[in-house]
Amino acid sequence: MDLYANAQIEDLSGLAEKNGIKVDRLRGYRLMKDEEPWSEEQMKLWLNDIVGDYWWMRSDQCDPDWYDHKAKDYRNGFRPPVIPKGMFKEIALLKGRFANQSRLWNKYAGQKDVLYIHSRMGYDFIKLKGEPWFLDACLDSFDPTYCDIYAKIEVSFKCPYVDEKVWCDRRESADDETYACDSCIVLFPDMYGDTSEEVKE
Repeated sequence: MDLYANAQIEDLSGLAEKNGIKVDRLRGYRLMKDEEPWSEEQMKLWLNDIVGDYWWMRSDQCDPDWYDHKAKDYRNGFRPPVIPKGMFKEIALLKGRFANQSRLWNKYAGQKDVLYIHSRMGYDFIKLKGEPWFLDACLDSFDPTYCDIYAKIEVSFKCPYVDEKVWCDRRESADDETYACDSCIVLFPDMYGDTSEEVKE
């Protein structure tokens, strides 16, 4: 599971709701404007870890102590001498999912009007393809019961939550009567400044 995305659910749920985005079994959000593309070196390292973890997890000898030891061996450069014949297809599918996951991440990384959504709805993401905000989706490479979904969000410096009357403590000038909600402050830190200070009504 994407723990960083999970930690941002509370901050970004208002933004998702305002854009009409509703996803079952939600596990997290990220603003893609804050993300960078994955490098070839990063992807190679991560793929090695994913394949290694998967191999040992599926091994018949996988008791917890044995698994922890062998997983560390793998990360330190050890490779299993023989991959069981029945796992070739599974690992090929895993590599395919990783290639698709990294392709979509790099496609949307840095885009200010895209919201990343992490969910445990697996391949049921196909039910969302008719939604006006839907851009792309893919299965998680390691655990296909999870998926990554990319949604188009409306980006505007006018706060969509003006009716909530939440006053932005970090307005640009004393004469600026702009209202801003927590989601807008997160979305536009350059405009609203440090989000560590509380906003007040």
